[in-house]
Amino acid sequence: GVPNVFSTIFLLAALTNLPAILVYPAINIGIIILTTIGAYILWQEKLNKAGIAALTTGIIAIIFLSINSG
Repeated sequence: GVPNVFSTIFLLAALTNLPAILVYPAINIGIIILTTIGAYILWQEKLNKAGIAALTTGIIAIIFLSINSG
């Protein structure tokens, strides 16, 4: 739908100005963070210690994977 069109437009704009090695990890980390914030706002989901550890591990994994691929 409309959000996907804007997402694609912003992705292409970012890729014309920044290297892909920075853009794709930033997008993936942003998705994780925005999904977590959305779950908190829409469904009042709380993060416990295990959830925080899982989010942190996921973000660190994305960073390490992007470093290794560059």
